[in-house]
Amino acid sequence: MKMRPDQLGKVLTTSKVGTKDGDCFILGTLSGSKRTAANIEMMYCAGKDFDSGDRFADGVAAAERVGAQCWVYTTHSNKKTETEVNLEAWDKFLKSRPGATVSEFLREHHGLRPWVVEGAEFIGDEIAAPDGRRTRIARHQPCEKFRLVWPLAKPWRRSDYSTLAEAKASWKAIHAGLTQALGLEDDPTGWELARLFYPPRRPAEDSPFECRGLPGPGLDVASLPVVEVKVETEVEPEFTPSGEASDYQRAEAQRILTLACARIAESAPGQQHSTRLREARLVGGYLWALDPNEAVEALQSAVIESGAGDVDAAMRTVKDGLRYGQAKLLPIEDELSPAERHAAAIEAFKEILEQIEAEGAKETGPDDSLVKLTKDRLRAGRFLDAAPPPLKFIVDGVPENAVAILGGPEASLKTAFAVSLGLAVATGLPLTKGILEPMTQGPVLFIVAEDSEAVVHNKLHALFEAQRAATVGFDDDPALSGWPEYERRFREDVYVMTRADVGGPIHLGLPEKNDVLKATPLFDQILRVSKSIEGLKLVVIDTRSRAWPGEENSNTLAAQVISQAERICDATGAAVVLIHHVSKAALPSPNRRSDNKDSWKAALDTAALRGGVALVNNSRGGIMMAKVPAAVAKRLGHAGDQPLACLRVDKNSYGVEGWEVFMARTEGGGVRHFQPAKGGADPGAVEQAINVVVDDIRQCQQEGRRFTSRELKRDRAAIYKEKLGKATQAVIQSALAEAIHRGLLVEEAGVGGNGHKTKYLTAVEVTA
Repeated sequence: MKMRPDQLGKVLTTSKVGTKDGDCFILGTLSGSKRTAANIEMMYCAGKDFDSGDRFADGVAAAERVGAQCWVYTTHSNKKTETEVNLEAWDKFLKSRPGATVSEFLREHHGLRPWVVEGAEFIGDEIAAPDGRRTRIARHQPCEKFRLVWPLAKPWRRSDYSTLAEAKASWKAIHAGLTQALGLEDDPTGWELARLFYPPRRPAEDSPFECRGLPGPGLDVASLPVVEVKVETEVEPEFTPSGEASDYQRAEAQRILTLACARIAESAPGQQHSTRLREARLVGGYLWALDPNEAVEALQSAVIESGAGDVDAAMRTVKDGLRYGQAKLLPIEDELSPAERHAAAIEAFKEILEQIEAEGAKETGPDDSLVKLTKDRLRAGRFLDAAPPPLKFIVDGVPENAVAILGGPEASLKTAFAVSLGLAVATGLPLTKGILEPMTQGPVLFIVAEDSEAVVHNKLHALFEAQRAATVGFDDDPALSGWPEYERRFREDVYVMTRADVGGPIHLGLPEKNDVLKATPLFDQILRVSKSIEGLKLVVIDTRSRAWPGEENSNTLAAQVISQAERICDATGAAVVLIHHVSKAALPSPNRRSDNKDSWKAALDTAALRGGVALVNNSRGGIMMAKVPAAVAKRLGHAGDQPLACLRVDKNSYGVEGWEVFMARTEGGGVRHFQPAKGGADPGAVEQAINVVVDDIRQCQQEGRRFTSRELKRDRAAIYKEKLGKATQAVIQSALAEAIHRGLLVEEAGVGGNGHKTKYLTAVEVTA
């Protein structure tokens, strides 16, 4: 997506809570799909990172001296107080400087400012990383980190330079001149053309964040100090091409490079050194089919994206790996000749005809819809002849006839939630009235690729008996006619497939050469069975990685997984939910003391899901779950031994997203909605806030103004705090939740200013 500078300015002055990873941007436009310097067409902005502890106020003052429009904002790790130290480097430093202090090491080796490292000391024990490295945490003063972004007065054009090397030298000189104009030393790698930048994000609501939008004209690069930069040679001598390659072989080598870069960028601390060496060695084996400069540049971008503290040292590791790999080249079988491709196409077509004949002429014979696919059938006029059908959901975040992801770490209650949701859909008895209440009722199919038959037996039996013990209210529920009807629906409309049913692993698709995902015969059987279940509403597949084994970081495979799951949707009209795990890199580490009290919420972002982004981008819904730490659960008023999880509808392509609820495990192994305590807020203050919030919304309604919950907290919070005196954000949030719970406010469907569906808060008129 492309943005104008004014649109970018709005993004850069608004901070969201979440992990560092997520939405990102570059400061220019690309001529191709790969983010490399060679593909840069124009640069519309310039940006600089300050990660060594320079003060935010000094950055603002320096930007003001430049005299151009600029956005200044703090980054995700702003004011961090801990740094991971490589003990091998520390030992070498001590050997060369006997008696040196931790402060001196951080100053000279990590480049931190003197006021940051003052009084620095090691804390905790030595940490042994999986790749054999030894590290230890050093504590220091808060280290401010921020970024400056300037829109340019006129775009910088790659076409103005005859070679890529000259273009790089020009852009590097502009950055060097900007550094002189500022009078502050920034990240030395910040000049790179295809550098990736992240918009403002902070780990938690209470994390320190600052931003400033400085007015002025666009940055005129001609007004900056002139700095001479040497034009580097375009090919590094040690990485020259070593062979001829066909277009197909170059494309295949590029795919391998892209995957390697993704694994380096996503590598977790403690595993980064070994990952860089391993992936670079792999790429080195295929360097004969790649542009060496582009390969090195892509790997360096991945290293920077991984958060490397010392990029030069990391790149030395990468280049070592490339040299190792280039010493033993790896072959790539060339693609088929035109004659071979033609023969293969004929054979594939014969197989399709045989399959059509086997399935019967009534279903896929001459009257098949493919034969009816004419231009008249495709005319858009058919959408104007009748009112559009309403978009339907199984539950918020899970649209009908679409694929959704249910993700979370281990022990986050995602399977318990999936089973409870499936039973609610099949029986018509909601999880909790008004909270994640299924919007439809019908049969459900569970495909359990992970647990054994015995485990599934225990889980479902326990859930059924727990529900039998809680039959109070069944006869009053209009959706049921008592316990017998619930039991009938449980027996007849809940379908479960385990490994015991197929006599082995449940593999729905297996990767073949060139990342082609081929459906297994078992998938074809499941497709036929699904079509035979009349009115099937929901299919739950637990888990994605078990059902579709293979390289999880491959976007090509991930997109095909979604496409294959959509075949079930298209054949049945049901929703398909894929249960999936999150990346370990997104989880708080017990060895990282810098993880704050809200770091567990990182798993609530779909960006934390394991593997390629295509899995999220191609799905239509995403529900994320994370186990709430015991200390947090206690503060929320949760007692007992059963775990508590937070659930967020993080992606909803056709509805409202971004809202959260808490779910607690029940005695039977299911889940129920948990209403947290008011966070220590004074009940009297909450009651007073309820009246203020509801009255304000009613007044706004009369004036023709409407707000979503998110807009209300953002745009009206200051007004409420002024009216309520010392009311905190927690009081206002509790008041809003309580008003909705009491029915004083309802959320009505509507269309937002961007044309997307949303839910507006409406005050309910209460009559005596």
